[in-house]
Amino acid sequence: MEQCLHAYFIADKEVRSCCDFIPSHFESEHYVYEVIRVIEGCPLFLEDHIQRLGKSCEMASISKALSESALRRQLNVLIEMNQVSEGNVKIMMSSADFNLKYVSAMWFIPASYPANSQYLNGVPLALIDYQRQSPQMKLHRPDYKLLISKIMNERNVYELLLVHDNLILEGSRSNVFFINRNTVFTAPETKVLSGITRMKVIDCCRMLGIPLVLRAISPTELTEMEAAFLSGTSPKVLAINRIDEFSHFNPKHEIIKRITGQYNLMIQQTISESKD
Repeated sequence: MEQCLHAYFIADKEVRSCCDFIPSHFESEHYVYEVIRVIEGCPLFLEDHIQRLGKSCEMASISKALSESALRRQLNVLIEMNQVSEGNVKIMMSSADFNLKYVSAMWFIPASYPANSQYLNGVPLALIDYQRQSPQMKLHRPDYKLLISKIMNERNVYELLLVHDNLILEGSRSNVFFINRNTVFTAPETKVLSGITRMKVIDCCRMLGIPLVLRAISPTELTEMEAAFLSGTSPKVLAINRIDEFSHFNPKHEIIKRITGQYNLMIQQTISESKD
């Protein structure tokens, strides 16, 4: 069920009280969405998110309800009206053809960020045999979220890795990278959701001269990997310490440290540029 934090949300270009937010209005699978992290009042990598939202709309045959400039203005209004400098904003869009309550909306959502100890020591994961429909499109799927949450709670893990055709493709809400012999491996873009943080991590590897191979690995290759990490809007770059009970990794691997440092530098540069 969707939750609206703070005082206000914006729907169909109007600022509304979160007291009037009705979760059932946003449960339709006819919505596409983006989640943008705000740090120091700056929506991180906004241009990339806008482009991906446009791609999702195109794939779902939805005419964008907001122009890029209008989306930017409304996002700034949302941040200013709520006087919030840190958090996650969800943007949802649909088409008037579906007769939904709103065709566009944005609001602050609950966000869970890793603790310092998790960044230091890594997090546990598990594998499940599952293929997301249309992985390159961020389509709202409440049933999927409930299923994933239930399995994670049952297995007591931070995240699930989706396996299809004996290949580890991505996390249920993140992308995944593996490290072996100072080379980074991740699934090709055609097989996964092209996460914004994933794109930035790939940029980091290129800036740092770290070899990168766009290839999904199989579960049988896990024992060959020295380290692994997740990338995502909320976790940023987060080391993995184990997958199920048989694969353990080094959460303090030097390559993870280098990528994390470069990614955090990107964030600071983005924030600085927004204030110029």
